[in-house]
Amino acid sequence: MSNPIASNDLRTLLATHAKTFYDRGWMWGTAGNLSARLPDSSFWITASGCSKGELTPEQFVRMSLDGNLLERPTPSAKPSAETSIHQAVYGLFPEAQACYHVHSVPANLVSRSSATPQILLPAIEMLKGMGVWDKTLRFSWIFFPTIPMSPKLPTICAIASINLRRKSRPV
Repeated sequence: MSNPIASNDLRTLLATHAKTFYDRGWMWGTAGNLSARLPDSSFWITASGCSKGELTPEQFVRMSLDGNLLERPTPSAKPSAETSIHQAVYGLFPEAQACYHVHSVPANLVSRSSATPQILLPAIEMLKGMGVWDKTLRFSWIFFPTIPMSPKLPTICAIASINLRRKSRPV
């Protein structure tokens, strides 16, 4: 007999957020992944092939930071192909407690339309969350890195790691 999932379990929260993002059009079908770090540094991540609009807590797998599968709800459940992206985020930012990787249509269009590996954004207040806000930059612009899509996830992780180590810089 399996243990019931408590209402305060991080998987319940992740499933709720996934439904919200799905309803907003930020996560279509099975695209995108959500994860949350546990106190032992392992993390829950959405299992592969699950609709983000209908996730249940039982559709998450638990991974170690070095990529080992620690727990799964069924023998056929497997980690998302994008698990390595979440590992990279947790490795680069030890203080990170969650990673929400959405595939919104606008974000995909912006990243695909950029001819350079960065886009220029006005220094709007929402950039505070990205760690690049400075009151003195009120009328400046920020270079924000984009990551080209690749079927080779280690390539994406390597590029993301380089970009995330650098601070976006004002112009």
